Amino acid sequence: MPLAAAHKKAAEELIANLANTTSSGRGKRKLGEMFMLLPDRETWADYYKVVRRPRCFQGIQDNLAKGNYSSAHAVWEDLNLIFDNALLYNEEQSQIAQDAVTLKKALSEAWLGHAVLPKPRQLQDPPPTKTNGALKSSPTRSQATAPDSAAAAVALVPEVIPDYDADADMPGTPVSTTEEFPAREDEVGEIIEHLESGLPRWPGPGDDGWVEDPSADYLYFAGVLTALRGYKDPSGHRPIDTLDQVEEETADRNLSFSEPLSIQLIEARARTKHYASAKDFDRDMARLFEKARRWHEDDPTQYGKLLVCQRLYQELVATLSTHIPSTSSNFASIPAGPLSAQATQNPADPNIGMTSFEIATEGRVFTESVRYKGWTLRAGDWVHLMNPDDASKPIVAQVWKTFTKEDDSSDEKYLTVCWYFRPEQTYHPPHRQFWENELFKTAYFVEHNVRDVLEKVCVQFTPRYVKGRPRGPFWYPGWPLYVCDSRFVAHQTPARFSKIHNWRACVPPEIRAVDVPLYAFERPVYPRLLQSPFTRGVRGPGAIVDPTLHQPLHKEEEPVDEGGTIARRRPRRVPGGATPTKSALDKEKEREEPPYAGPTHGTRFPLAYGTGKDLAVHKMGRKGAGGGAGEERTVIGAAGGAANIQGHAIVELLPPETTKLFDRDPETNQILWFSGPPVDMAHSRPPQHSLAYLDFLASKRKKRESGEEEDSPVNGHTEKKQRLVPISMRAKEAWAKMQEAGEAPMSTA
Repeated sequence: MPLAAAHKKAAEELIANLANTTSSGRGKRKLGEMFMLLPDRETWADYYKVVRRPRCFQGIQDNLAKGNYSSAHAVWEDLNLIFDNALLYNEEQSQIAQDAVTLKKALSEAWLGHAVLPKPRQLQDPPPTKTNGALKSSPTRSQATAPDSAAAAVALVPEVIPDYDADADMPGTPVSTTEEFPAREDEVGEIIEHLESGLPRWPGPGDDGWVEDPSADYLYFAGVLTALRGYKDPSGHRPIDTLDQVEEETADRNLSFSEPLSIQLIEARARTKHYASAKDFDRDMARLFEKARRWHEDDPTQYGKLLVCQRLYQELVATLSTHIPSTSSNFASIPAGPLSAQATQNPADPNIGMTSFEIATEGRVFTESVRYKGWTLRAGDWVHLMNPDDASKPIVAQVWKTFTKEDDSSDEKYLTVCWYFRPEQTYHPPHRQFWENELFKTAYFVEHNVRDVLEKVCVQFTPRYVKGRPRGPFWYPGWPLYVCDSRFVAHQTPARFSKIHNWRACVPPEIRAVDVPLYAFERPVYPRLLQSPFTRGVRGPGAIVDPTLHQPLHKEEEPVDEGGTIARRRPRRVPGGATPTKSALDKEKEREEPPYAGPTHGTRFPLAYGTGKDLAVHKMGRKGAGGGAGEERTVIGAAGGAANIQGHAIVELLPPETTKLFDRDPETNQILWFSGPPVDMAHSRPPQHSLAYLDFLASKRKKRESGEEEDSPVNGHTEKKQRLVPISMRAKEAWAKMQEAGEAPMSTA
């Protein structure tokens, strides 16, 4: 859907004002002239190596004229990118960087003060930083030194491009060393975008599971909306404000509908008796929440308030009530979330213990599926559930059982699910890295009321994630997608991570024989690696732990997969191992990223340590000098163990352009890395026979095959060797000679 005419006109006026902004002081100069055109690609080739998404005023104006923008937010993001790119490439003290700061501030004030333009939301990608590969020593220069071609000025890089870290260990196929890393980022983004752009969209929810009570009329619909309007959370905010911020136009093509929809439109329809049944009203509200989730997914604060509003709505319509129930758990059916809930029932606090390591069966009537809000939920489905501790981080879980309770006359429907933890819900050392959108399987089974379901999602295990995207109905573009590579064992001391080897043992038995079909990528596509969320200011029930408190596992303590296979061993700690020194890059990172102090609230689980899965390890096949028989030695073990390495030094990861040149273990996908290059030396030739001896052997074999015997000298004379003849042949010859001489006995027969 093209940009609204009012928004287009307002954006054009705003750009013109920014371009004509002048500096203060005597010498009036236009600050926007340097940002009108992009730098010449030949003269400033390094600029395009650093800046992934170049933008300029002229390019944005051309796109507005051609109708390439579908919303005002896209214009806002491109305008911000102009100044973010200038701050990325240029020195902080340079004139162009100072002008970029001035114009960016003017943009924010003008946009927020405009009566027509909508309130800007958070950018899809964070502003680029110097750590993404900027050349800090680059000279200050004007962005308008040489006008580029019109085509180059308006050429847009794909909007959704994974922002891979430059120092991440990214597995993949070897590529040419002459190819620049930003081009590989664009290639990965293009592969994902090309695949997802051609996938079928979600057709929308089904016809079952909606509110169908005939007593619900337009007065009840208006009462529900009034109750939502009147509710304030403990901090004094109204969660329904998140619905007011959603535009009526539906421009997101990944949604299940394209008709205009907003909370104001639904309120008007309720007042005018537009809805013929409760089902129609319920379906419109579900569509609005679907649209709002995609609208606020980049803003955790607004996203959390929205989910509280959705969960409150689902509670009201399920009970056909307009009374706001009291809650301290975001209206969830459980009192505590990940890491806060106890694994066993606590008599002193029976409201907390509700997790289990096995599926309860007593008093439960299991069903094949449950229908709710148009969803059909059955074993194997992945869902977002309401998190009673932090609404902005919904619980990701897999459905194992659906059931009703025998003693429940209200016919409530329940789910038994297995929880998956986010990185901020684990305990890990400060240097552990995580895949983007990575989750960790746990052993916790929890029973949720079906009202806790917010939406369907999808989780792929690593071998499938890098190959492609699931086909419908398992996943559709626009649905949240996660990747899982390991378990997090939080109920043992110490808590630890365990790489998953038996993937089928991690899913319900009903679907272990089911292969989810994929839309395959052109080549394997790996997610980017991120630092610990706590180093980026993310809060969570988990924490950063001191790796020196970790005790290495012994053989009898090795984690065992659910399928019975032993997980990958931790290398034993060797006392007195060498400690690597910190590189200049590591020291620079320490100055830019101060260590996180950890959350201030208490935790119920002991501290844990997890080894980074990004270490390039190659196991040596020979015995260590001091090790026992059959013990394998590794590079980490020779350095004193993983705890010693990560406890006293920063592990420097190989850059992606280097890791792509290494071979990988087909089973573990780890880099086959050696501590030194192959030795270029000539191998000594083993002893060989002379030509005379070889000729003698050949002639001897030839005579043997022809039946002739060679003569051998004896006492200076040559004697003929007697040919060995079988006894049966000699007997026949003797008998024949006796017959000729008449000496053979006559037969008496």
